[in-house]
Amino acid sequence: MKWKLITITLLIAFFNTYSQNTEIADVQWGTSSKVKRGLAYRGVIGYEGENMIAIMSNMSIKETKQVYFPSSKYTIVKVDSKLRTIKEEEVKLKVEKYRSDLKKIIQLGDDIYFFLSYENTKTDKQVLVAKKLNKSTLVPQPEGKVLAEVDFNSSSWDRTEFHVEISDDSSKVLVYNKVLSEDKEANEFILSVYNKDLNELWSEKIELPYDPDLYQVESVKLDNSGNAHVLGKLYDSKNWMGKAKGKKNGKVNYGFKLLSFYQRGKIKKEYNIELKDKFLNNLTIRFDENENILCAGFYSEEEEVNVKGIYFLRVDSKTKKVEVKSYEDFIVQHLKEISSEKGQKRIDRKIAKGKNIELDNFYIDHMMVKNDGSILLVAEEFYATQTYEPGMNGGSTTRTEYNFGNILLVNIDPEGNINWTDHIFKLKTGFFYSSYDMASVNGKVFFIYNTACDRLDAGQEESPKLLFSNNQCAALIEYDTDGNKTEHILYRSKEVDMMLVPNGCQQISENEMMISNYLGRKAALARIKFQNDNRSERSNSPNQ
Repeated sequence: MKWKLITITLLIAFFNTYSQNTEIADVQWGTSSKVKRGLAYRGVIGYEGENMIAIMSNMSIKETKQVYFPSSKYTIVKVDSKLRTIKEEEVKLKVEKYRSDLKKIIQLGDDIYFFLSYENTKTDKQVLVAKKLNKSTLVPQPEGKVLAEVDFNSSSWDRTEFHVEISDDSSKVLVYNKVLSEDKEANEFILSVYNKDLNELWSEKIELPYDPDLYQVESVKLDNSGNAHVLGKLYDSKNWMGKAKGKKNGKVNYGFKLLSFYQRGKIKKEYNIELKDKFLNNLTIRFDENENILCAGFYSEEEEVNVKGIYFLRVDSKTKKVEVKSYEDFIVQHLKEISSEKGQKRIDRKIAKGKNIELDNFYIDHMMVKNDGSILLVAEEFYATQTYEPGMNGGSTTRTEYNFGNILLVNIDPEGNINWTDHIFKLKTGFFYSSYDMASVNGKVFFIYNTACDRLDAGQEESPKLLFSNNQCAALIEYDTDGNKTEHILYRSKEVDMMLVPNGCQQISENEMMISNYLGRKAALARIKFQNDNRSERSNSPNQ
């Protein structure tokens, strides 16, 4: 193992020629060590005094745009305050003899818990269990606490899905699971809320008056007071095959229901979320500092995955009534702002011909809420392409390529009006070094991703072939509250002999970010410490 500890004081290198150098942050590099192929740091999962405990895996452990592998591998690593490795341990996430799926890793108080689900074929039950990590051995303890059990028929395809959510203040945990019933007309689920010691605060079985074939849960959230909120999509009808689809005869065939459960689940409030003749999508729920419910997302006039404009809704936490409901078209103006003069004329010609202009394949990753109730929506372009290659004896090989494309930003004021929008152009092709991550520091938002050091003028797309060249850099993009953008080079890959792994980065404090790096089967952590500018404005960390 080669030890190296480098501290770099960043001098800002703007991408244009008239830039000047200004201090913005320090980067502290940790130990560089050889790892198994495909393993990279995927985030910090907890702390032991000044030591940090991180996880390495061959897959992203984030919930948005997860790419699953047939065999997931995990290694737990403990590092000191200087990012020197103290201990690492490969772990197999099994419960008894059963293979388990990792649902969530959460630090509650001083303890780190792995939430695992598995199928017990002896009892014909699906089980959700929480296992505490032994911080000395870096292995989850063999015994765990069972949080939910659901009957299932091992010969059937019917399975439940466990959702595990933590409140913003990390004081409570919510577990959602659907109840499987022989009665095909029944539509029931269970909500259970636990404190930080995983003692149950309340649990309630909820029966819904909707056809289970027409209703599906999109997300569940837990506020700091222990109230649960369930966002579901409700289809209007089925097709001739008995399946519910978002579009029927070219028209919208669904709406959304937001169900909020107060006073330990005893009081239910229901909110209809729909736009006439528009396809709502990517709806996301957060809470402001007064625990008002904020719901925002996109809408389209054509498809469920397209973007034409934004939708915004705010529910008052005291009156339980909708205070604000709005929607706004922004794509045409946005695309003109980021296009060349030639591109703008092309847009005008499409409009003159009566063509609808929308973006497609953008998915909201983060919804940041500021103290004043304004929000920032961050969406990334994501799609997969498959190539079929003929093989011997009539067989074929399927090659899947994951594409993490450009980033779309929409800033919305507390009344649902758009303040500003922007577009970050970045590399598309690939999985390991693609995508991005972000941090909120002193009222500013920073994005980090891989780019070409001498990339073309802003607004022009980059060539994927530059990804592994000596021209590769980790870019740091800075936005102030008004949407003004400044582009920096964080580091050059050839100078540090490392490349950024964006989907392994994470904000760990008000002004620090941990970043993952990998190259040639070597992995290393690095810490970015942003310089304070004595600004009073604060916003919450990005939603992961």
